[in-house]
Amino acid sequence: MAGSGAEPAEYDPEAAYDAWMHSRETAADREIDAAAVAAMKARPNAHAAQFTFEGQRYWAIPTSSDEFVIRTDAEYNPFENL
Repeated sequence: MAGSGAEPAEYDPEAAYDAWMHSRETAADREIDAAAVAAMKARPNAHAAQFTFEGQRYWAIPTSSDEFVIRTDAEYNPFENL
């Protein structure tokens, strides 16, 4: 911006990624996530928690204190190290 005196905003890739991920979330994503969280809370010490969402069986597998992955029944491998 030559001559305008305005400095361009500094690009923050982490903030851009967070905004992109947030925009991709859908109501269905939030619903299946809520079902997974409820299953994990019901079995807090389990390696994985099985739950059903829209007639399909899934597994919620904690990966850290606030993260998890969801696998279908066919994808689930109890020996997978996440």
